[in-house]
Amino acid sequence: MVTLLRKDADKAQVRERIKMSDELIKKVNRVLRETFDAKRDISNEDELTATVVDTLTGYKNECVELTNNNFTGLAPAYPYPGLKVLEDGIKLTTRLLDNRNDAQTLFNAFVKAQDDLDDWKEDYDQVTFFFESQKPVFDKAVDFMGLMKDEGFYMDSNAQAVEANKRIEQILKNPRPYREVRELHELMKPVMAAHKQMVDAKRKEMLDDITAQMAQVHEYAQSQDGYAKLAEHTIEDAGRMAKTFEGRAHGATKASELAALKQQLIEYCDRACEKIDTAIEEEKARQQRESRRKEVTSTGEIVTTIKDNDKDAPATAKPELAPAPRIKKLRLAELGERKKLESESDIDAYLGQLRARLLAELQGNDAIRLS
Repeated sequence: MVTLLRKDADKAQVRERIKMSDELIKKVNRVLRETFDAKRDISNEDELTATVVDTLTGYKNECVELTNNNFTGLAPAYPYPGLKVLEDGIKLTTRLLDNRNDAQTLFNAFVKAQDDLDDWKEDYDQVTFFFESQKPVFDKAVDFMGLMKDEGFYMDSNAQAVEANKRIEQILKNPRPYREVRELHELMKPVMAAHKQMVDAKRKEMLDDITAQMAQVHEYAQSQDGYAKLAEHTIEDAGRMAKTFEGRAHGATKASELAALKQQLIEYCDRACEKIDTAIEEEKARQQRESRRKEVTSTGEIVTTIKDNDKDAPATAKPELAPAPRIKKLRLAELGERKKLESESDIDAYLGQLRARLLAELQGNDAIRLS
């Protein structure tokens, strides 16, 4: 040990410890009491130094933790308030803690910074109150705005919803919304009730639509003269799919989800009808390939012999297969223009236009399928 002391003797510094003035100690205690709610005054210099360092370090660490937990990653559409307060707190406490190795300098800087500390602490208390108590309702309001963004098309006609959206957005974008956050729940409550009522109505429409669309598919299958059984077998999954669509309709919480589901239902029904057409054409082609010949045996029994021309008939004898029919798909919504019909003559004129359109679409095709 002596050897080490002699080795660095030229670097050693000896400082006279000067007793801290009672006045400065009082001032430091006043800052701790008034700004940081200290419960008692401390007269011992070392204990007071440790208290100031621990207080500043504690607030700095809290600022760092709140920043890391709530302000990292990509900036959201509605960021939490208080980031600048936390950043200012980190800078202010760091600047003061740079003097931690010299109590006199630390105390003087601490006292001199009281006004800055008071202003910052007032803002900081609001920020911590927000994250402790107001953050849940703020998050719900952000989710609400996301819902309204998705459902705007369906809610724009609701004047209350439009006004509520404007006010909620003002609050969420306010850098100091602490006094206004309490309004959010009451602003959202009636709009969410109206939205639920609207979605429930859309859900009922969707469930009715599933029943009607599936019935149309089965009607289409039954209308296939001579091939109804084959057609029904082709769409044997229709019942299961209907249950799937109904389950998804019951689980939907947005009108936009129900609109997307309706489009999927239409596409499924279109594909089901196409499958029926394909299955029937394939069956007709199979039947065309087969030649049937009745013969009377020596016992007088009539026997029908089925011969597969693809295997047994010479190439020149194979019948030519009929080409697959050209079927054009049309949606009813695409056929007519929006028009108000007020009389029988209006209806007749509209049907005449519709007939002309259908005949034009039929040109060059074997059939038209409407959906």
